[in-house]
Amino acid sequence: MIKRQQKCVIQVLPALNSGGVERGTLEISEYLVKKGWRSVVISSGGKLVNRLTRNGTKHINLQTDTKNPLKWNNLRKKLKNVFEDEKPDIIHVRSRVPAWTAGKVAKKMNIPLISTIHGSHLSSSLLKKYYNSASVNADKIIAISDYVKNNILKNNPEKKDIIKVIHRGADIEMFNPENIPTSRIIQISEMLQLPDEAKIIMLPARPSSWKGHEILIKSFSSINNENIICIMPGADDNGHYITNLRNLAKKYNVLGKMVFLPFLDDLPAAYMLADVVVAPSLKPEPFGRVIIEAQAMGRPVISFDHGGASESIKNNITGLLVEPKNEKELGNAIEKLINMTEIQRNKMANLSRKHIVNNFSLDKMNKETIKLYSEVLKIK
Repeated sequence: MIKRQQKCVIQVLPALNSGGVERGTLEISEYLVKKGWRSVVISSGGKLVNRLTRNGTKHINLQTDTKNPLKWNNLRKKLKNVFEDEKPDIIHVRSRVPAWTAGKVAKKMNIPLISTIHGSHLSSSLLKKYYNSASVNADKIIAISDYVKNNILKNNPEKKDIIKVIHRGADIEMFNPENIPTSRIIQISEMLQLPDEAKIIMLPARPSSWKGHEILIKSFSSINNENIICIMPGADDNGHYITNLRNLAKKYNVLGKMVFLPFLDDLPAAYMLADVVVAPSLKPEPFGRVIIEAQAMGRPVISFDHGGASESIKNNITGLLVEPKNEKELGNAIEKLINMTEIQRNKMANLSRKHIVNNFSLDKMNKETIKLYSEVLKIK
């Protein structure tokens, strides 16, 4: 039986597999349950459902990932039935299809609607602008960075007063160098067979051309240091993509110094092996979790100076921001950080960790989100 004294939030997203939308949903749902709220998630399912339900959240499986508008009316009917049964106080949509379906139903039923915009929200055509429009038709809009907020306002300046920037957060306990046992670091090092004396450059990213694997390989080839190895966790999750990267590395005579990997389960321990973490995304990242996770681990980070990276890296303090797509500058930045003294490295590590704890923690993200829920519901 539903306890009506509990406030209920229903989050709606396409699926529960992997990615920033999914992680944000899991993190908020866990925090809601911890704070005594009732948490319900509607999605088309996925590998993270078990993790979601273990934290006390109810999951309802509907085809919320369909991009076929002809199926949306039927989906809206099913969502209406769920909302009538669950009696939510807030509907929180996290993608465009949920906005077009669950969002429309919430409006008709006069249920407060919150929309988080996780993507860049760029409109390259009238059709794209129309498709994006449902995501901003809410009572409150959460933008995951100032970059995303500014993109929203380019086409929707009238939404200024209802947009709240809530940056994504790093789990500062999971990503804490003091919490990583030496055994985990040794295990990763032995698995990768890394030489003890090698300097390690790391680019953890999914196999997608805009993530910058190719430009890093080209920049890496210009660095005059035989003692550097570049590892790319995640790049080996796509056969065709990795073949192209291997051919490029061979062309630039660095194949022997590259380690291409599937994505690692123990990323915190992997970060401990890195001397420099590089996030050279060719397109602006809406936010970029790798950047804050690496800084939380005290790793110096290099990224192009655009998108969310410009907000989360303090240039020359916690890492380096370089001109977007500038191959030479990227190589120079890597050399600069690789050649830091131990004193400089420790200073940057301490400042990086402090920067994330103060500004980009998971706890901060969760508290700001539930505060917004409370404001919408006029809870003091």
